[in-house]
Amino acid sequence: KTSWKSFSKKERAAIVDCDKQKMKATVSATVAIQHPFEVNDDDHCETALEAYRDAVPMLNRIAELLGKKPGALRIYDPYFCAGAVVKHLGELGFKNVYNKCEDFYAAISEGRVPAHDVLLTNPPYSGDHVEKLLKFCKGNGKPFLLLMPNYFCAKDYYESEIGRA
Repeated sequence: KTSWKSFSKKERAAIVDCDKQKMKATVSATVAIQHPFEVNDDDHCETALEAYRDAVPMLNRIAELLGKKPGALRIYDPYFCAGAVVKHLGELGFKNVYNKCEDFYAAISEGRVPAHDVLLTNPPYSGDHVEKLLKFCKGNGKPFLLLMPNYFCAKDYYESEIGRA
């Protein structure tokens, strides 16, 4: 707020206009995508770069433990929205990101889950998506980073799927 007040009216208007243009471009990109699975519009919001920035120390540590450079770490995000995760993680030095417009649950049942070192996702919160994801993560044998609100930790299924922390 303090820095916002330091901008002139003209500068603030330019910032707001730029934000509106970015939001419009994001919405148009998302609307044009034909998903091969049922979509709940409330679930389809791209994750901000800042959220991925928060995950960088963990991703770097996982890469280190695996003896890999961060750029070689194979990151899997099974939930496709409009593909911004590839761009965002690429900007942060992670170039090997798998996030395609495909049905995650079909990939599991057909044995088509891509090879990966770590799963990183902001899953859809509706329906039973989180419960299904936790089941997958538990049996996957790979590290996982889930970007989601902490109220999921209080869900009945959470402890049975993940175990006590």
